[in-house]
Amino acid sequence: MTAHDPGYDNGDMSDDTPPQPCCTGKTVSLVMLFVIVNAIAVAVLLLTGPSGQAVAELPTLDRTALVELLGQAADQVGLDGDTIRNRTDELVDVTDATLHQKLKELEKATDGAIRILDDANTLKLDVDELAARRNLQSLRKEMSGVVARWMSKELADSASRFGISVRLSGNRVARPSKEILNKKAIVLVHGLDDPGVIWDTLIPELQKNNHVVCFFRYPNDGPVRGSATLLSNELKQLKELGVERISIVAHSMGGLVSREMLTNPNMYNGDGQGNASLPTVDRLITVGTPNHGSHLAHARVIGEAGDQLVRMLSGDGLLFGSILDGEGQAKTDLLPESEFLKALNARALPKYTKITVIAGRASPVSKNKIDQLNRNAAPELKKAMTQLTGALNDLVDGVGDGLVTLESSKLEGVDDYTVVEGNHVSMVRHVLPSDSPPAIPVILKRLKDDEKEE
Repeated sequence: MTAHDPGYDNGDMSDDTPPQPCCTGKTVSLVMLFVIVNAIAVAVLLLTGPSGQAVAELPTLDRTALVELLGQAADQVGLDGDTIRNRTDELVDVTDATLHQKLKELEKATDGAIRILDDANTLKLDVDELAARRNLQSLRKEMSGVVARWMSKELADSASRFGISVRLSGNRVARPSKEILNKKAIVLVHGLDDPGVIWDTLIPELQKNNHVVCFFRYPNDGPVRGSATLLSNELKQLKELGVERISIVAHSMGGLVSREMLTNPNMYNGDGQGNASLPTVDRLITVGTPNHGSHLAHARVIGEAGDQLVRMLSGDGLLFGSILDGEGQAKTDLLPESEFLKALNARALPKYTKITVIAGRASPVSKNKIDQLNRNAAPELKKAMTQLTGALNDLVDGVGDGLVTLESSKLEGVDDYTVVEGNHVSMVRHVLPSDSPPAIPVILKRLKDDEKEE
């Protein structure tokens, strides 16, 4: 699935450009600043160009194509799109005359985060990932409602299920079963406000290397400990189905979820060998995990102003949008020195589980940009800027991935620590088709090394 990737500074505010006052004088209003900020953000989106994936030719738009569109949209908000695609026969009250009306209903349900484009007689699904991530929980609810209306409530409930699924060839997804599992599996754990699209590039590479790939979905606006409990319970089900050993690859907050599960006394209790009801965890690979929190979590109080300001600073709202928005418990857990992190980091590393830490060093934020924006900010935003820039100063000029500092990514006692040139997203997922996410070869090598030792 392609999407707007506003992750590139196209020269609008390059470091070589002399400071241009965007809003000087005490009479300039906050509204005017937001107009300017939004104009720049729109320019970034226009310069990167619209994107989408062709899924159906208009002359042949039919029930199957409509369900495919619904499944594609469901994937983008963390629902199980394959559950929907496999049940075309349940689509109700649809005629040739109402097909296009259904497309409009689908767009309306996502409040513009997902659009259906008619481009050269081809339907395209176009996703604004920043908008989708900002409203992920409400979009899941709306999309589930569409599935219930178009098909059935039972199917909507099934597609909304959190937990572990298995990714098969051809992007097919299935519930875990003895028929499709074996004794070893790779379990992928996504991060904050990510429906799992972060794994779109890694999964095919794992499959090429003959790994059984499972991925874990969880309601990640809740406390990290609750998500860890759900993961532990799901792994018990895998053990019942014959899975004896797993390796976990976790992105961002997913690394904290995994560490909590491995060290919590009520789960693995620091013993990666598992037990009669839990599989052995051979290795945990964390990618861009804020093991000591992210100072940007403090900036969530700025709300929409912070979101827009970050767009100006980096051109990449995807890096920051999730942590700046909302008041979920997960964001509180990510605060440096949060009670959750104090408890987690006070525990010993899990025994019998090898740990690999991968960190990014390609922050899109520069000191010059922060200083420039600070000088030119309207008086009404000075307080907000003080909060935001205090957090961003820790992330400038290559000392982190744009969201997590190198220092926060480190774990005492872990020697297998690798820094790659990539930001929080691009180190593991294609941002452009030509990209080669640098964390993926590291992940594949560690898993290969483990196979040699078995």
